Amino acid sequence: MINSKNYYTEAVKIVDLPVYLDEQYINYKLVFMDQIGMPLTGKLDSSKTIASIGINDRHVKVMLIIYIQGVELKKINLSVFDDIKTKEISLKSTVSETCAEQDNTCSFNLKLNIYTINKQSNQAILLGLSEIEKIAKERNLTVGYYIKRRSGGVSKTSKETIDKINNPSEITNKYIKHALECLKNESNAGKGDYSRLIYRDLMVKIFEYFLKNSKDPDSVVDEIVSIFGTNMEDSYMRSELLAFYHIYEALIPKTHTSPGYDKIQHFTYSAGKRYNTMQIITDTAQYAGEAYDLINGGSWDDTKSDMEANNLGQAYGTRLYEKYHPVRAAIRNLD
Repeated sequence: MINSKNYYTEAVKIVDLPVYLDEQYINYKLVFMDQIGMPLTGKLDSSKTIASIGINDRHVKVMLIIYIQGVELKKINLSVFDDIKTKEISLKSTVSETCAEQDNTCSFNLKLNIYTINKQSNQAILLGLSEIEKIAKERNLTVGYYIKRRSGGVSKTSKETIDKINNPSEITNKYIKHALECLKNESNAGKGDYSRLIYRDLMVKIFEYFLKNSKDPDSVVDEIVSIFGTNMEDSYMRSELLAFYHIYEALIPKTHTSPGYDKIQHFTYSAGKRYNTMQIITDTAQYAGEAYDLINGGSWDDTKSDMEANNLGQAYGTRLYEKYHPVRAAIRNLD
């Protein structure tokens, strides 16, 4: 008499997949030990469930092997039952542990990518999987591109910006390209930490580099101000400028002694305003702007450091005007 009773391997439910990993990169193989025939293979779908398989031998040994792009993650012995039962497993720590092993190269695309900026190279380096998992849990992140700041926070970015950071040749604007070179040089100057007035020092280098051989200093000043002295959202060079600001913000935290990139904007805007207008107009623009910052959530400490950047910018704008327009500067000072 032939036994026609069916038995079932356990179904498997992945209940804890790392947040950074898309299930499309998980493959599996069901191996029926001591049986003739090929193993069953498949790819994990959005339900994160590996279905039960009907068999006619209750005593067969079944092994589930889970892979990520060919790298073996986990082996699981499955039981056989009279009816369908589900076994729950976690891959949360397994992925990062497996990919950290010496001979494994896990090059799969992540749905959550968090980078750090290397101080010497100014390149974006993808964090290890365990650290991505840790930051994701702390900040409730599940998808996208981010850069870890030195302060411990993260800045949202994009693949396009990461590509520009790691391939500076893609930067076409000469002013931003030079700003990146100056920041990298400053990062490798061997001074330890950055100067408190790093924003001023960088912008002075940019102004002077392009002004030294220019026959039209007014245009150079206007072009630099149009890039670095405007709100990020209003900048016509936003995509390239983001690469510079992300590196700057990642390496130089926004504190009272190491200012954020908004100080670049304050300094540059004030330098350009002073270069092109009368003193009273510059002062009015400065303090109106600071009042706006306070109304929209800034603190008084932020405002004091912003005003310092404004004042330094005004002083520098005055020096530039006196250098390139000495006669007009003398007349202006008489006023």
